[in-house]
Amino acid sequence: MLGLNIFLPLFIHFPLALSSSGVEQGSGMDLPPDAKIKVETTFKPKTCHDESYKGRKLNLHYTAQLFKNNEIFDSSRSRKKPLTYRLGSGGIVKGFDKGLYNMCIGEKRKITVPSYLGYGDNELKKNGVVIHSGATLIFEVELFYMRPETEKVKISGVNEGIHDDDIYSIYSEL
Repeated sequence: MLGLNIFLPLFIHFPLALSSSGVEQGSGMDLPPDAKIKVETTFKPKTCHDESYKGRKLNLHYTAQLFKNNEIFDSSRSRKKPLTYRLGSGGIVKGFDKGLYNMCIGEKRKITVPSYLGYGDNELKKNGVVIHSGATLIFEVELFYMRPETEKVKISGVNEGIHDDDIYSIYSEL
């Protein structure tokens, strides 16, 4: 008769915060290049009367960091200047844009962007931080203002419409 020890101890470590691919943020690894974008709502106001959609001009704050090591490479907050962006117009990381749809004013999100929706196989340096080839990106976002593409604004009883860019420069001078 063969003697088998069936009572061998089995130790398995399960990290607390895993992505759907099993890679933990800050673990020194990126998500697989074909991973799906992940959009988490971290705060949602009790009431939401309107949501963001393609063509709306958004004002938001964001912090961008590398998934691999949590290193921050960009932040509108540190510049003390919000990003003003027309949703769906391009000019920002594709995955960042995708994560901004259907947001409410006051809502906060964490958007995990796989490399194919980020900078892909390109390596670049931004604000002194090297963004390596195949980098997974994290964007923490807070939407604080949005307006439809065609809305005109009246200030102090002035009946003429003022363009969005004029409004931003007025607020930034206050």
